[in-house]
Amino acid sequence: MPENTAVEVTDQVAREIGTVLREQLYITNYQTWIGQSGVIDFNGLLRGADNKKGPHVGEIRVNLSDKSERNITSIDIVRELRPLLTPIQARYPGSLIQLVEDPPGPPMQATVLAEIYGRDLNVMEDIATQVGAAFKKTYDVVEVHDSLPDSIEQYHIVVDKEKATLAGINAAQVATLLQRITSGEEIGRIHLNDERQAVAIKMMVPRRFNIEPEGLSMYYVGNAEGKGIPLSELTRVEKVIAEKPIFRKDFERVVYVFGELTQSAPLYAILHINKQLENIVASDGQTITTGLNFSRVSPNTLEGYRILWDGEIRLTLDTYSDMMKAFGLAVLFIYILLVAYYQSFKIPLIAMSAIPLGLIGVFPGHWIMGQSFTATSIIGIIALAGIVVRNSLLIIDFVLDLRKEGKSLRDAILAGTLLRLRPILLTALSTILGSGIMISDPIFGGLAISLIYGTVVSTILTVIVVPLLFYQFLLNEDKRTKTV
Repeated sequence: MPENTAVEVTDQVAREIGTVLREQLYITNYQTWIGQSGVIDFNGLLRGADNKKGPHVGEIRVNLSDKSERNITSIDIVRELRPLLTPIQARYPGSLIQLVEDPPGPPMQATVLAEIYGRDLNVMEDIATQVGAAFKKTYDVVEVHDSLPDSIEQYHIVVDKEKATLAGINAAQVATLLQRITSGEEIGRIHLNDERQAVAIKMMVPRRFNIEPEGLSMYYVGNAEGKGIPLSELTRVEKVIAEKPIFRKDFERVVYVFGELTQSAPLYAILHINKQLENIVASDGQTITTGLNFSRVSPNTLEGYRILWDGEIRLTLDTYSDMMKAFGLAVLFIYILLVAYYQSFKIPLIAMSAIPLGLIGVFPGHWIMGQSFTATSIIGIIALAGIVVRNSLLIIDFVLDLRKEGKSLRDAILAGTLLRLRPILLTALSTILGSGIMISDPIFGGLAISLIYGTVVSTILTVIVVPLLFYQFLLNEDKRTKTV
């Protein structure tokens, strides 16, 4: 809620949300916290739940029925809840109702997260407003908010030491009375039978008797002569704007703009937003640069204001970068081992032609299954590289053995392919059946799809393409040998 919201209003919003939750079939129970966040887990820690305190904050933890007892996923439940909670948010201007699901993978601050770096906080606020507007115009982006706190007015009650001295009152007396009125005072501790530690005894003014700063004349401070002096005569009230926290990352000042997605992948939303934000102008006339790079970029405010991307897209790019490097190393080591084994630079290339053949089936497989291409999908491709190359080696080795026995090139190719077809199919079948148990897993589903569809397509194409390539290679070698 807005930061000047009373705790009773926050509680009312939470109760209205609770009314909606109780009507849902797959929700077993929920627990509400008002004025603070709930139990902080790893996901909440990264989202800054520990810093969310105050009368404007509330959190509801929801427990769903066991997944074996329902036919929809938790993601689908979240999608169904969002439109039901939108009317509640509309009734309370400035409020933000977020639906946060514990992710199956590494947690992050937000699915779509823009980081604005610069020096002048006022200019950064203007940029954040433009970025937030671009978020809201983008398809499927919901729950848009930023890290900028509201401008909250505060009353500072300052003790007038000169007046206090003239009235014969110590300034500390005035400060003590103000402390008791506003925050209360601990006057002792008591040991209770059902408590392990001593419980504080706190004296404080009940909330219903809280007064405005203009009502300080109701309180009196006694001087040495026993005369009561109104507190309003000894203090002055100043209305100021509360200090705002400053966020920093990598020692640079930063403002965050957060957004979530209902069903689409973050790449499409970020590409659209990044295009909208190209060459936007800040309030001081400077042109803002945006950065969506495959590798991380360190912010440098000396170069001006800049918008960088974090969140799921940054995690995805980092993971893909590492996985692609691992895939490249795996292919390189396979090639080196095959060169050492065959004493040839060309035969390993023919054997490894099965790798791109396997890739042909990976991406359509994800499309058919409706599964996003994830980091585990790349792990599946790395594992697939070893499997499909082994199928090629079965054919190549057997053809070379038949050639040593004196068979003609054509007969060796046909016999080698047909005789090794059964072990190739058995290898493919064992890979498909072994991976099938993971296909519904939210994390390893991509790995299973890469292995299954990549193996199927590669097996079909390998027994056709690899023999043809190897036949052409041996034919050229025979011609070269005869020529020499």
